[in-house]
Amino acid sequence: MLYFRLAEMAVIFAYMMAFALLESLIVTAGLAFAAVILPSKWLRDGFAYKGFIFVIVGSIAAYVFQKYLRYEFPSMQMLMLNLVIPLALIAFFIAAAHVWGPLQKVLLDVQDRISIMLYIYVPIGLVSFFVVVFRNLF
Repeated sequence: MLYFRLAEMAVIFAYMMAFALLESLIVTAGLAFAAVILPSKWLRDGFAYKGFIFVIVGSIAAYVFQKYLRYEFPSMQMLMLNLVIPLALIAFFIAAAHVWGPLQKVLLDVQDRISIMLYIYVPIGLVSFFVVVFRNLF
């Protein structure tokens, strides 16, 4: 904030939000495509809570992996560990939610409360996307 003017900070924010919107659309499209391709019991039945588990565990795994990348590129063992542990956690939480109904209800309640933020996030992302496109074309 000490080095940039307000307009420059707004442009940086627009680039960040446009990238976040595109990233979110790619993740959502990937989950929807997986739901179409995979058998219906795997992802289509209960898509809301299963997709929520994928996104939460994947986000935490990406954050942890990014912390490892800060200092040096991790070894092959660390890369495999950062792939196997999130997949095992996803499988565990999906199985636990399938077996234990209250966990599924809690996940759906949290997901429903978080989805309210879409009314703010999507318009900001769209405006930011148009700002980025306008700045790069003109």
